[in-house]
Amino acid sequence: MAIALLGLSDAMVLSVVAFGALWPMVLATVHGFTSVEPRLHEVGRTLGLSRWEFIRKIALPSSLPDILAGMRISLTMPLVLSVVGELLASRDGLGNWILLSARSFRAPDLFAGVILLGVTGLVSASLLSIVEGRLLRWRATR
Repeated sequence: MAIALLGLSDAMVLSVVAFGALWPMVLATVHGFTSVEPRLHEVGRTLGLSRWEFIRKIALPSSLPDILAGMRISLTMPLVLSVVGELLASRDGLGNWILLSARSFRAPDLFAGVILLGVTGLVSASLLSIVEGRLLRWRATR
């Protein structure tokens, strides 16, 4: 559908990457906010919290684990979709470099590209784990 609307362009690759990364995050956020414990709604009403105070003080901290899980899924999707988009659109990038290396039997370049892709995923997942550990410090079991 994206190819039909935008052609084989950088805009197509970017829109597919953004679309693929958006939905896991949105769905996890919606799930997190809808699964707030009903008793916490009662607590918010009892304390006389406004809607924004309830969201900031109760709903957001309660749904933060789900939101971060959605971020973890949304973190991998752009990596995969950008490589696939570059393969399809023949755009300059890591995916196209891996494809051209494979087609010309340059094994060291091929493995270097795959390793670079893996290191990029590992570093971004590690950074997200650090952020998650700091944001969910209250949830850690000792």
